[in-house]
Amino acid sequence: MKAIIEIIKENKLQTIIISCLIVVLTFSVSYAVFFKSESGTVQSGNIGNLDITYTDGETFNFSNQIPLLSEEVLEYASSYDFIVKNTGNVVAYAEISFSELVIDGVLKSDGNFKWALYEGETKLSEGNFQNASTILSLKKNISLSASATKTYTIRVWVNDNGENQNHLLNKTMTGKISVSATTNVVATTFDCTETIENFIISEPGNYKIEAAGASGTVGNTYGFIGTPPSGGKGATLSSTFALNNGDELAIVVGCKGSSTGGNNINATAGAGGGGSFIFKKIDSITDNTYQFQKGENYYEVLLVAAGGSGTQDVAYAYSQGSTPENGKNGVGDTWIIPGGDAYSTQTATPESPIELSNVLSISQFISYDLKGNKYSTSGGTCFGGFGGGGCTGNHFSYGGGWSNGSTRGAATSFSSGTDTNGTTGTRTGNGYVKIYKD
Repeated sequence: MKAIIEIIKENKLQTIIISCLIVVLTFSVSYAVFFKSESGTVQSGNIGNLDITYTDGETFNFSNQIPLLSEEVLEYASSYDFIVKNTGNVVAYAEISFSELVIDGVLKSDGNFKWALYEGETKLSEGNFQNASTILSLKKNISLSASATKTYTIRVWVNDNGENQNHLLNKTMTGKISVSATTNVVATTFDCTETIENFIISEPGNYKIEAAGASGTVGNTYGFIGTPPSGGKGATLSSTFALNNGDELAIVVGCKGSSTGGNNINATAGAGGGGSFIFKKIDSITDNTYQFQKGENYYEVLLVAAGGSGTQDVAYAYSQGSTPENGKNGVGDTWIIPGGDAYSTQTATPESPIELSNVLSISQFISYDLKGNKYSTSGGTCFGGFGGGGCTGNHFSYGGGWSNGSTRGAATSFSSGTDTNGTTGTRTGNGYVKIYKD
């Protein structure tokens, strides 16, 4: 089977068939639907201030996908291109979605059935169809400045995970592509996806960025009698930034970690919640207190909202005669600015079970994309939340953030913007990032 697949890939034959596509473009309360003509000529239409041009029509059909490695997706995944132009003199914002999805149950339940949305060569978003309903948003509030023309590409494929995936062959998916637009922007919101998300600024101006870190979890409770404490809550922070057309932001949204109890009174603490981080690509480093290099790219830190810590090992604290305490909240009512306290340089290989004694921060982004830490002992396992969540033994596990706070277990926040406001310990569950155009 592998040999056949390699021959097919070598000859660049496609086994995904996307025969046609419908684009429904919404502006305010009006709708326009464009259908492919029988002759197959390029079709175009307009609604409000937006024009759209596409080459395929009505229904999106998917079948017979050969699994692809990540490096093969751009070349071999079936793709669909369409062009959106803003003919008005004000910014328009669009959302691109799948709608009327009908997916074979095997594909729907498998996380290796994936999609990605591109603007030109830049990936705007990606995900899978796992547990998708009939509607699946690919990207919200894509900004198109006045007179701007943008080309978008959607790719769909089965990810090759190195295992036997014959059960995914001969399965189908049908759906439509829906593009809606409005001149009234709301926040572009990013939620916990456990991936680094990219956002490109298409119009210069002042942008308000609001972020919240995730909360921590409860540690080992083996033999504990009573009401267990709660994990620390994530901080919330907002600032204003002057951004230019083409600025590229890398966004990490903190996720709540997880922890399982041990088989004795001395196991693991709760998981630290991931911090939420917003970085901007820059051309060179001029201030190494908040600018750094990751791979071939240079970044500066715009905003960090600290996550809450995990609790102590509840059972151990109780056995020592202590009253188990709640986790430490991420600090947001004060924050570090450029030139202030240095960020934590601790790193932890996510797959290696070690205890952390410090905050995972920028160094963890450089080395491990801010994946959380793992620690296992005595039958218990702690997984720190995406966004640098930590794990340890008896003591509080740090949430992801900028650096250690004055209280053991409390992580601090950071801002290089103006008009900054923050609150300590307000977020329960996963974090978020919201971006508003002033």
